[in-house]
Amino acid sequence: MIFPPKHWKTQKKRLGTKGAEVTFVAADIRDFLQEKRFDLWHDRAALHFLSSPSDARTYAKNAAASIKKDGILVVAVFSPDGPTKCSVLKSSSTMLSVLKKSSLGISRC
Repeated sequence: MIFPPKHWKTQKKRLGTKGAEVTFVAADIRDFLQEKRFDLWHDRAALHFLSSPSDARTYAKNAAASIKKDGILVVAVFSPDGPTKCSVLKSSSTMLSVLKKSSLGISRC
């Protein structure tokens, strides 16, 4: 599920004491760099909206740099024969191949 920032407080409350362990982030992945490293990065929407291989490589680099050494990166993408639009935005199913070729320590795709 996608939780807009205005709903993060509600989601943390639903998680109870575990809510303090969750960090929600809304950012442009092409510019997202921070010192904190995450145990889990779950993204179910961004990759298929990146329309250029350069943006996908930047995504892969920034995501890989943002998770801990033994962290988990979960990224959902459209299948190769999937839709060409999502909502009103152009989407791409080819960015998974860019991730696989990124040589950033991504062990399984």
